[in-house]
Amino acid sequence: MKKAQVGDPGLFAVRCDHSPRARTLIAWSLGEDMSKQIVGWIMDRNLRAFLELLSRYIDYAFDDIDWDTIETGVRDTDDEKSDGWYSYPLAGTSATLEVGLARSVGSEVMSVSVTGVETPELQLRTDTLLSAFASI
Repeated sequence: MKKAQVGDPGLFAVRCDHSPRARTLIAWSLGEDMSKQIVGWIMDRNLRAFLELLSRYIDYAFDDIDWDTIETGVRDTDDEKSDGWYSYPLAGTSATLEVGLARSVGSEVMSVSVTGVETPELQLRTDTLLSAFASI
């Protein structure tokens, strides 16, 4: 008899909360497409640290030129407008991500959307970064 492993179709995760991490584990256990869009928000003061760490996970050398471009690009964004988002590619050696960013006008929150996350490990890391940088 074959031992069940995470990722086997029909294997269910047993978590009852409604966190993004729980949804990730359930999707992974059901064999769903892991390259779906991951969305969340962070405090805008944490944007550079978020992008630097995300870049490190995909072996992309994030630098001051990237930061200057992004800082300028997000200046007039608005997460309540469909055309109010700024998009920036992070093309690393292990993955290519598209990061969508928009300010929540009137607050210190930056809405974030990450697409191209194809592995369960990278999806969990991305979700963890979003959770961590939303609270500090």
